[in-house]
Amino acid sequence: MITNKDIEKMSTSERLKAIEMIWETISTPSDSVHSPAWHKEILKSREDKVSSGNATFLNMDEVRERLKKKSDEKSHHS
Repeated sequence: MITNKDIEKMSTSERLKAIEMIWETISTPSDSVHSPAWHKEILKSREDKVSSGNATFLNMDEVRERLKKKSDEKSHHS
């Protein structure tokens, strides 16, 4: 079994390749991965927000900044 430490030793390129390999193994038609009921409810809620014009969207710079902030907060609490 691969551990977090094994993953941390990998380069970004190796990590991305591993993600691709894993995704290929779980995204085959023979797999039946079902979303939980709560997921459907969240998607419906978001769809309703978009339809009603109440949804807000972030551009990629805003997404990166939000993720960086969360990462920084997480590293300060570790």
